[in-house]
Amino acid sequence: MFAQPGIPDAEIVQAYDQWHRNLDADDDPIDTPWHTMAIPQLPPLDGLRVLEIGCGRGGFSHYLASKGADLVAADFSPAAVDIAGRRLEPYGAAEPVVADVQALHFERDSFDLVVSLDTIEHVTYPTRAVAELVRVLRPGGRLVLTTNNYLGLIGLWRAAMRLAGFRFTEFGQPVNQPLMVFPSARLMRSLGCIVNLIDNTGHYLRVPRYQMGYLRLNFLERPHALTKWFGTHRLVVATKR
Repeated sequence: MFAQPGIPDAEIVQAYDQWHRNLDADDDPIDTPWHTMAIPQLPPLDGLRVLEIGCGRGGFSHYLASKGADLVAADFSPAAVDIAGRRLEPYGAAEPVVADVQALHFERDSFDLVVSLDTIEHVTYPTRAVAELVRVLRPGGRLVLTTNNYLGLIGLWRAAMRLAGFRFTEFGQPVNQPLMVFPSARLMRSLGCIVNLIDNTGHYLRVPRYQMGYLRLNFLERPHALTKWFGTHRLVVATKR
């Protein structure tokens, strides 16, 4: 757990540092389901002050900077930020920093756009993290956020692993919260936001010995208005009042 609320202790930071170092340096695509959901929701980026929190090794940060964003790429893993910083060297308006989404050191109303892709399920206090994202967003600014949603097949797989005595992780990540339909529209409104869009996609059947590890069940995408609530990948787009 964390030594203080909202502040990762040394063991968690070291675990994520090691996790990032063990990943293939070139394996940081921006064609994952959470990226393909988020990219169409981005406004024109040229000149916008943008925060990407949970930037990891900087694959998506590179994309944002290449579109002209005045970017802060932040992660609580110094190893990840170091890797991201090397990728962002060609972009003078991109700044890599170490920061914790649960206790951001940026001032209120600092950014035109805040992006958090599949990050808040990997912290101890997800609600606090979302509140921080809204706090640093300027009025009229946009929040684009994705998380994993465990109200569906992935949640059943996690429960089955736990009953069998195995630990579930997302690709070996040290911290993983089993969030379901989070953040909600009610939470976003209580934080002073207008909810522009909530969507979910992705239905997967875990197949341990299959090459990919899972089968995507595309037929469950229809009718989308009903089945989307059980999709693995959740997108929330909101505007701060």
